[in-house]
Amino acid sequence: MSASKADQHNYIASHAQNQRRINSELSKAYKLRHAKCPKPTTRPSGGRGNRSLFVKVFMMQNDKNGDGVVDKSEFRGSDDRFDQMDKNSNGKLEAEELTDLHKRRMQDPKSMHQRRKSCDRPGPPPDFRR
Repeated sequence: MSASKADQHNYIASHAQNQRRINSELSKAYKLRHAKCPKPTTRPSGGRGNRSLFVKVFMMQNDKNGDGVVDKSEFRGSDDRFDQMDKNSNGKLEAEELTDLHKRRMQDPKSMHQRRKSCDRPGPPPDFRR
């Protein structure tokens, strides 16, 4: 193997090892942060999309205190959007309430991966707050 091929092989192996380490650390952090949360249920999705993974990612991005629900102060979107998603009007987004959002996303003909690849993705809504 030439020096450049050996370097390339070492880089690829190192990158793969780093990715495994990062995924492992993220998984541990998620489990620790959400240890007391109710476990989301998985249901068949016709081969596209994984509801429990969708819920995990949504909770990881929004549930700042790790209690398994997202209240209005933790939600990254607008108050109006929160109110639309809060079906039972208890002031908290729970895993079951994310079903409609997940269904709408799955009905979109383009996956998020396809959107990223084609740079065809909408920007944040005008009332988005970080």
